Amino acid sequence: MNPGHILIVPKRHEPDFHRLASALYGTLMQLAHRLGKCLAHLYQPPKVGLFVIGFHVPHVHVHVVPLYAMADMTAEAFERAQRTAPAVAVLVDSAAQIRHALAVMEEDDTPASGWHA
Repeated sequence: MNPGHILIVPKRHEPDFHRLASALYGTLMQLAHRLGKCLAHLYQPPKVGLFVIGFHVPHVHVHVVPLYAMADMTAEAFERAQRTAPAVAVLVDSAAQIRHALAVMEEDDTPASGWHA
């Protein structure tokens, strides 16, 4: 996945998103929306994608990913060996940038701030 890829995992176990209680589903999607705005601001990709797949892990989890090309939505780039997993230092730096951007969002969440879609 691309730098900035975020994985949201609810504490409550549920294998399928459509079986989540409505309140938990709503909270999950609100968080994904907020994180998507953060990634759009921080990485400025053409699109931010949202994936709920669940084949490899039988637990609801949502991927929020900066997208630069259609192939970013698939494993195609990995299969062609064009992309490798990022180094731990890159992941730590990305996490710090995202945490900082979220803190700024909370302080300045006004229509004029650029955080609103």
